[in-house]
Amino acid sequence: HLTGQTISAVGCALVIVVSVLWPRFWPFRVLNTAPLVFLGTISYSVYIWQQAFTETWLQDQSSATRLLAALLAGALSYHVLERPLGALRARLRPGVRGAAAAVPAIKTA
Repeated sequence: HLTGQTISAVGCALVIVVSVLWPRFWPFRVLNTAPLVFLGTISYSVYIWQQAFTETWLQDQSSATRLLAALLAGALSYHVLERPLGALRARLRPGVRGAAAAVPAIKTA
């Protein structure tokens, strides 16, 4: 079991190294196409919504229907919630980006 995890970790590390050293290698060009970049952009929202569609709301529907519903909900959630709230965060905390914007500053003596 540990061997499989180690092989997976080494494999992931190799993919990252190769993608940095040879970014024009065809698999990485495919990953940089607009549809896959968009999917990566909305992936967290899709992750959040997918369980609702796969486990509860659309149990009786086909896998394709549930996948499409999760993708649509994720895209809608990204555009209606994540982007506007990210813009609000940027206005409220200028100069702070990413996860650091969500963490309140700690004052030291």
